[in-house]
Amino acid sequence: MDHVNQVNNFNNRQKQDYSSRSIYGFDFDEKLSKIAQAMMLISGDGKSHIYKLNSLDLKDEEWTNVIKDLDSNNLLQEQKDYQGNLDNKKYGRYLNFDVLFANPPFSGTIKERKIISEYFLGKKKNKVLKKISRDILFIERNLNAVKPGGRIAMVLPQGIFNNKTLKHIRDYIINSARILGVISVNSNMFQPHTGTKVSIVFLKKWQKNNSDKSEDYNIFFSSSFKCGKLSSGDYLYKKNNQGELIYDQNQKLIIDDDFEEII
Repeated sequence: MDHVNQVNNFNNRQKQDYSSRSIYGFDFDEKLSKIAQAMMLISGDGKSHIYKLNSLDLKDEEWTNVIKDLDSNNLLQEQKDYQGNLDNKKYGRYLNFDVLFANPPFSGTIKERKIISEYFLGKKKNKVLKKISRDILFIERNLNAVKPGGRIAMVLPQGIFNNKTLKHIRDYIINSARILGVISVNSNMFQPHTGTKVSIVFLKKWQKNNSDKSEDYNIFFSSSFKCGKLSSGDYLYKKNNQGELIYDQNQKLIIDDDFEEII
């Protein structure tokens, strides 16, 4: 939101109008949801669309209430047939966002049949799986949440990219979107909560008619060696040649990572 405000030089009314129509956030954790709501209000958000819910559960009562809000802002993707549109207005499976940032949970599995059965990746040979990792379902959920041509930046466990048994997941991603880039991240990134090795994948969803689809294209690959954190989870901040901490233009300490150099 801050980036869009700076680019457009919005006044307070324009900020509120933009955020009330265009910015949404979902998280299962109540504390994180409240923190996000507070940060959005500080940024000038007039109507916070930050929701505490399980966005994987298409039949969750809280999610069905959000669908009405999404529909009022034309954020439900129009389907090619009448029944498909009715289904989407009921379950909000296909959304119309331009850009999506996602950091799905890496641990734990989904065992509820009613949730797994709603996803293509939740089935094998037309049979619903008994359990599946949360992050795998989120891949499909996130790809369905952006419009054709929409972009995604998503944090995923490294195993998604190099585990032989997960080739069908990689095939699903390739068939759904153009892979713009993959950045391998230092294992301290999410400390002290988890030391899981992760990568950030950048995607651009194929157009509906696949007019932009290509069998051969360049993909940006890179590795981050400095994520700005110690194994304890404490942040590392940049220092000058004299060993003094460096501050940005807003007088905030600058995290010592190498993401800006990579991108």
